[in-house]
Parts: sequence; structure tokens; C-alpha cells
Amino acid sequence: MKKVLLGLLAVFIIVCVVAMAVKDSIARIVLIRGIRQAYGLEASVEKVNLSLVPASLGVQELKIYNPKGYPDVLLADVPELYVAFEPFSLFKKEVHIKELRVTIKELLIAQNKERRYNVGSWGAGAPGLI
Repeated sequence: MKKVLLGLLAVFIIVCVVAMAVKDSIARIVLIRGIRQAYGLEASVEKVNLSLVPASLGVQELKIYNPKGYPDVLLADVPELYVAFEPFSLFKKEVHIKELRVTIKELLIAQNKERRYNVGSWGAGAPGLI
């Protein structure tokens, strides 16, 4: 019985270590896909740090790219984005943010040939142009 419990404990510890090792990579993928699905825009992220204690999300070198048809490729260059939040508020309708830091290096608001802006009220899955 002791061997079975020790084996289960070892498996649990290994799973926890692996989960902690890949959580940042998974958060990075989720962030990039979320931007693509929510806004229809491509994005790249150099590094993501998801911390459980204290609950926070740090993003380094976030780049969001313009949709096709705009003169410049880059819409926004955000070297740092940091959000510290109350974790239990995620289960409610309101998220309680303790700290928010956003460093914007570049933000380009442009019009295409149809005189539509690259920022505005985006729809799900596609840029909602003004």
C-alpha cells in the first residue's frame, strides 16, 4: 500500500512540475490565439509570465499587426504589459485588477484606401473597422 501511495505522490509531483514548466508557454499560445479570435489580428509575444501567487500576468514584447490593406505592418508595439488581479474575482462578472502597467512604444492609427480605420470596435473573428 505504501508503494502505491508513494508512486501516486511521485506522479502527482511530476505532473505539477511539468505543469509549472509549461504554463507560461501555454499562456503565450492562448494570448496570441485569443487576440486572433477576438479581433482577427495577428500578434506575436516574446515572453509571458503567468504567476499564481500573487495572481499576475506579465507580457513582454507584444506586437499586434495591422489587417491586410493598411500601409504599415505594425499596429502596436507594447514592450511591457503587466496585470496583477484578484484570482477569485475571475469567477464573478467583475474582475478586480490590483495593478496594471502598460508600456506602449508605438501605436499606429491609420486609414486604408476605403478610408476605414485599423482600430475601433472589432467584431469577433474580424477587425471591425470604423
